[in-house]
Amino acid sequence: MFRVLIIDDDPILLDTLASTLRLKIPDVHIATVDSALASLERIRSIEYGAIICDGHQPRIEGVALVRAVRKIHPEQPVLLLLKKHDQDLIWQAMNAGAYDILVKPVDEGALLLAVHRGIEASRLQCQVKREEKELVATVGRMMRDLQVL
Repeated sequence: MFRVLIIDDDPILLDTLASTLRLKIPDVHIATVDSALASLERIRSIEYGAIICDGHQPRIEGVALVRAVRKIHPEQPVLLLLKKHDQDLIWQAMNAGAYDILVKPVDEGALLLAVHRGIEASRLQCQVKREEKELVATVGRMMRDLQVL
């Protein structure tokens, strides 16, 4: 089961996003936190299928969070929620490595599509890592077998 972390300092939006995802994607565990700064500890200890974050947070902006997540989990999909008029912030977010940008007010269909895409990207990354480990183990066994010959 994949996890999705939602980060927003607005309790109403946080609850609305969480309720929507729980209803529409029931096989995903939804976690919420009301501060981007507080979310960093969770992100360090738990890998998420996707992270959804409001771009305007007290103490740490969404773009700074994207950069911090990239240092912890370089391939972690981070979806930022931004206001339409924040064109400069949208460019900064994309350059920082945001997986997707959703413009407020967030369309439910766009949200669900972005979350599904983020989770699928995470699933594929996990599969690649697993297959890389299997390949390394197989090559190691083959090298040992060749040394015996």
